[in-house]
Amino acid sequence: MEKREELLEQWRAESKPSVNLGCGEVRYADTLNCDMYGNELDLIMDARNLPFKDGSVEFLEAHHVLEHFGHRETMDVLSEWKRVLRSRSFGDQRTQHEGYTKPIDK
Repeated sequence: MEKREELLEQWRAESKPSVNLGCGEVRYADTLNCDMYGNELDLIMDARNLPFKDGSVEFLEAHHVLEHFGHRETMDVLSEWKRVLRSRSFGDQRTQHEGYTKPIDK
């Protein structure tokens, strides 16, 4: 089993359903810290296609992530985040000021 799959299995087994998506340099204990790029991440992933089962995440934090997507992708990205969140769970999504955007290369 590759490292990514091992980490996901461990995360599921430990029932730590919190994800810090697009974490950058901000890391939290007892949370799966994820981003597309960077060092010392728990998991490297694309926020458009999360490797989690439906309804498996209790808390999803995505600070300064959504502005990296074009307006045509925004609803699909939000739908993907909603897919993995448990019923009655919580998502904390924040964006930068309107003068700053940086598209993600596909």
